[in-house]
Amino acid sequence: RHILATSAWRTIVRSSFMTAAFSILAATAAHAQDYSAQQYSTPSRSQFKGALFFGYDATIAGDFHGAANGDFAGLPVTVSKGSFSDVYDAPLRYGAEISYGTSSLSEFFGKLSYARASAKTANIGTAAGVFPVTANFDDYKEYEISAGYRQYFRMNGSSLTPYLAGSLGLKHVDEIRAQISAPSAGITLNDAKFYDSSWVSTMGVDVGVLYPVSGNFAVGLE
Repeated sequence: RHILATSAWRTIVRSSFMTAAFSILAATAAHAQDYSAQQYSTPSRSQFKGALFFGYDATIAGDFHGAANGDFAGLPVTVSKGSFSDVYDAPLRYGAEISYGTSSLSEFFGKLSYARASAKTANIGTAAGVFPVTANFDDYKEYEISAGYRQYFRMNGSSLTPYLAGSLGLKHVDEIRAQISAPSAGITLNDAKFYDSSWVSTMGVDVGVLYPVSGNFAVGLE
């Protein structure tokens, strides 16, 4: 049994995060009139709008793997807990959203997104107290579908449009395997199973702000 078999998936990956995202918004064909930059930032009552978005997620809390003690090829091993950013680069997320305006400052929305993060060589602990143990995990890949409600707020004299949103959804995380090694001890474990592919329910509260650049393009932080 390798050491990661005793290490629990303690926290849902990126349980707390913020996203810097660029968004592109276009009116549906049924409402293809010209939109001003300010109209972009807020919904139009009883109208559907579509959006494409992309951006990077930045992890601010949550452990990717927990701490554990065990054995690795007959050597006692200590694994320290590691964060998502210890193991992966910032995930790139992109997707599509459709929304329906219930007023000039509120809307219901549904969105579908895909995120992928490239793995790093992570230092996860030591073997026999002296040999560094490293892990190379598979790239992180997830698909998410969600729906929710968003409320915008006007700021007099400012082009910025802050908003608050709540959502519920489902996320599919692909299987993750790892190559675990203690190079100084000449030990390598290939294709170690770490996380089964699974569906995870999600719940989110988003705080963000949009800056309209033109009638169909805006930069946002969420």
